[in-house]
Amino acid sequence: MHHRPPFISANRPPPQDFLSQGTVWHPSRFPWFQVSVKVLDQQRLNQFDDQILMVSTYDQLKEILGQESKIFKIRSIDYVTPGYMNGSGQWQFESLIEITDMSNDEGWSIPRCKVADKRIYRGLSLEPVPEFWDERVVYRQAKGRKKKSDRM
Repeated sequence: MHHRPPFISANRPPPQDFLSQGTVWHPSRFPWFQVSVKVLDQQRLNQFDDQILMVSTYDQLKEILGQESKIFKIRSIDYVTPGYMNGSGQWQFESLIEITDMSNDEGWSIPRCKVADKRIYRGLSLEPVPEFWDERVVYRQAKGRKKKSDRM
């Protein structure tokens, strides 16, 4: 069986051993995705466990989206954006409504992420990226999901 490295790794440990306390260090200045999933528990028939995945890249997210099945279900995705990108000056978790894969003839692709407050991110900005013209929806939030503020 081929084992992949974890999505999250810390090349430089924090001053304290946060990993043993259930805390994850994620050193990044770029946006990332928090994916809430349900995974079938192999020990308990028809029982699902809730898990959170921190996904560092769009390519990794596309791979995860392609693996959704009866035993692995995506509940929701948050786009975690840095302050310089979202304009607030702080990191924000923004509930994703839709992700569209935008690609060009040279094979480059970037995500167009529509978030709950109707803002649209293209790549690393809120500005249009005109050289990408082929579009394909890769994720759409299921209807009836509660807003993040309602889940708490």
